[in-house]
Amino acid sequence: MSLVLNSLIFGITALLLLRALILDRKGKGRSLKLSFRFFTVQSNLFCGLASLCMLLAPEAEWAWLLKYMGTSAVSLTFFTVLFYLAPSIGSFTKLIREENLFMHFLTPLMALASFCIWERRGMGPWVFLWGMLPILLYGTLYLRKVIFDKTDKAWDDLYGFNRKGRWPLALSAMLTANLIICLLLSVVQNMG
Repeated sequence: MSLVLNSLIFGITALLLLRALILDRKGKGRSLKLSFRFFTVQSNLFCGLASLCMLLAPEAEWAWLLKYMGTSAVSLTFFTVLFYLAPSIGSFTKLIREENLFMHFLTPLMALASFCIWERRGMGPWVFLWGMLPILLYGTLYLRKVIFDKTDKAWDDLYGFNRKGRWPLALSAMLTANLIICLLLSVVQNMG
């Protein structure tokens, strides 16, 4: 089943990327430059590549570690949509239309299922911290481009995390949520 789910994750991600490239080239849809600013897009691409690594080297510890990091990242996307973005816009269904059905919902669920059921290997006491790396890297970039960059190359506050200057609260909440996800994934990995 791991093979099937990793194939689906990689295949769907590749198709969504190809679709975005075609639409971008035709001048339709959101530009790729803007799309790659979203953690959802970055986390799904990372998880797709990690799934490919699991397909190519299923027994390799490095591939499993990448899959863990990718699963942690798309899980954070899933829970952010569920508990922050959907309530803030008043609709979950708006956030799971078209490609977002996969990026916000199905890919995270497939990654969680494959990692927690069919790819369990046990996890050392500090390995869970690797799952924090994607959000730490993205969070640093987001803070720099949204909060601290005062040039014309600054990003809009894509997620509304800085509404009324509340970025310290949003950052703390995201890091805490990601830490909880990582700890829970670690617990599941170490269950019987």
